[in-house]
Amino acid sequence: MSLTVHHLHISQSERIVWLCEELGIPYTLQTYTRDPILAPAALAALTPQKSAPVMTATNRVTGAEFSMSESGAIAAYIDGVFGDGRLSLGPTHENYADFLFWFHHANATLGAAFFRAMTATLLRPAPDNTFAQSIRPALHKHLAAVDARLAATGAFLAGDRLTLADIMTVWSLTTGRQWSPTDLSAYPAILAYLQRIAAREAYQRAVEKAEPGLDWRRGLTAEGPEVFPPYAQMLGQMGIDVAQLKN
Repeated sequence: MSLTVHHLHISQSERIVWLCEELGIPYTLQTYTRDPILAPAALAALTPQKSAPVMTATNRVTGAEFSMSESGAIAAYIDGVFGDGRLSLGPTHENYADFLFWFHHANATLGAAFFRAMTATLLRPAPDNTFAQSIRPALHKHLAAVDARLAATGAFLAGDRLTLADIMTVWSLTTGRQWSPTDLSAYPAILAYLQRIAAREAYQRAVEKAEPGLDWRRGLTAEGPEVFPPYAQMLGQMGIDVAQLKN
């Protein structure tokens, strides 16, 4: 069976590269550069969603090639089909409920909160807009929940070993902050967790392959990475001070 991971620089598809490296499976990495912020036409043409990540694989039953987007679906498929479920917990595991919750929390709650914060920055709502005022507090509420969970386990989100829940969550806390700058100083358990992640050889290989030249270790710090330069330039043209976004 063949597997190709289509990775857009500075995007959630970094997760899928990391997953493949953790599993130690053979795969082809196809990378794409943003144009200058959105996905280029070659990547957009692969699926109706027109976004990364995209996986192209061979159906193990029919032998037909297919493409699929959505990082959560891709992660579950690759782990199940190519990794024999090594990074998942099944219904008989005592932490199965925790695994399911944090796996889905990564995009449905935490990732969505970061995205809303980015959107609010771009839309520039009135200062007295009630919904806009709730966005940053909501993001920090979710970060506090992640921090509390990691403080409780002292290891990973689903317990004492790395799972897809971690694969899905880490990007928002690291490279993803190039789109929504957020200071993590108030979350010591998250910062300790990121150091544990950084020590993993598979993670190191993944970010070096996915983002060559990126100072990825900066994404592990409380301050976080620099804002993606073309995005920072666009914000500057809108009169938005990037330095004021980290709160």
